[in-house]
Amino acid sequence: MSTASTPLCARRLWRHGTLPQLAAFEAIMRLGSFAHAAQALHMAQPTVSGHVRKLSDAMGLPLFEPQGRRMVPTPAAHVLQRVAQDVFDALARADQALTPLRQAGGARQRLSVAVGTHAAFAAAVLARFASAWPQVDVSLQVHNHAELCRRHAAGLDDVVVMSRLPAGLDGASGPGLRPLWPHPLALCVAASHRLAAGGAAPGWAEVLDDTFLLREPGSALRQSAEELFVAQGRRPRQEVELSSNEALRQAVAAGVGVALVSGHALHGQDGAGLHALHLPGLPLPQRWQALLRPQAQQRACVQAFVTLLEQLRAP
Repeated sequence: MSTASTPLCARRLWRHGTLPQLAAFEAIMRLGSFAHAAQALHMAQPTVSGHVRKLSDAMGLPLFEPQGRRMVPTPAAHVLQRVAQDVFDALARADQALTPLRQAGGARQRLSVAVGTHAAFAAAVLARFASAWPQVDVSLQVHNHAELCRRHAAGLDDVVVMSRLPAGLDGASGPGLRPLWPHPLALCVAASHRLAAGGAAPGWAEVLDDTFLLREPGSALRQSAEELFVAQGRRPRQEVELSSNEALRQAVAAGVGVALVSGHALHGQDGAGLHALHLPGLPLPQRWQALLRPQAQQRACVQAFVTLLEQLRAP
């Protein structure tokens, strides 16, 4: 491309808002369908389709074409996929290259972290980090799993700590995904509950005939509980919904019913009055993981924060 044509091209791409469109396009190419991309980005499918249509207009070529009941990438799409990755890589390198200039000029940096549960633990980590990096302003957002997925897809946080990966990232690896501590899930009742009495361990039918305490839809604990119900082929006799893990633990300890909780909650002061039920398939093995925003993966402060997470003991 000639130097003379570059400003005109830049103005055309800017008018079309190409970066959000590239993000939607990249998700479709990576996940294999418009529907999966919309789910991962927490967007309506028509919105994703609109982004691709505008990107096609900006490129001057169709990016997908119908093949039976599916939309398949055109040769132009495969070319653009490589270019899109180059663009995001270049932005990450630019951010890294500008970091020394910000520090030399006294400019403040910012580190944004979003977590699900264990907010107190994450806050303690941030306190240690802040003392070592006084030039960095830090923020901590606490959300349920659905909101964490949305924030990660939108690139709103430098680091997202979650126990379940977003759709399309299961089994993924690479510099943007850092495994942290084990996070097993246990089924608990109060120590005084009838299911905790001595003798034969209860079966799933007996557990599901009791009151089951659940987190709200969109939380990781709720998703895990729903998967258990599907595996058993039935729902509990009665369900009670609570909006925080602390409320869930307190309700279990008070003898209200059964709940799926973090296995770490059984230890220390939090585990007072709780009893784990030993059923087939439990505890559920999970692990906390840190997802790094692509444009932030090479920032020194982000790497330092995640390294601190990896070095500390599980909460």
